[in-house]
Amino acid sequence: MPIDRKDPYLMEPFEGIPVLASGFTMPGASGGLNKALSVNGLELHKGDRVTLAINCEVKQLNFPPVPDTDGVQRVHVLNVEGVAIIDEAMVAEAIDAQRLKVEEAQGVKRLPPGDADAYADDDEPDDPGDAPAE
Repeated sequence: MPIDRKDPYLMEPFEGIPVLASGFTMPGASGGLNKALSVNGLELHKGDRVTLAINCEVKQLNFPPVPDTDGVQRVHVLNVEGVAIIDEAMVAEAIDAQRLKVEEAQGVKRLPPGDADAYADDDEPDDPGDAPAE
């Protein structure tokens, strides 16, 4: 059966079993990250934020069952091949877009900028101080 690529969440079945979710794992990532960053003389402190660019190769695919369903999850097993500390501004737009996709998938709805007043209920005062005196 052809896959409807208009639905970004629809994945090809695995051996006839529906694939309900996808994810990844990076076994040994700590070693790969440590090795790649050890030449930087990195000294971070609690609360510091750092943005990394990570280059990986998919080494394996796993399809564990999703509890309480008849489906499986597609898990990509990644091998870290390279990593670099980068300026967050280089990927901020991509990270924000992904954050919005995650929120949308979780059912979070956002109002378009500047449209908050368009959704206000005109029958109720916005602030108790705006209510007419009795």
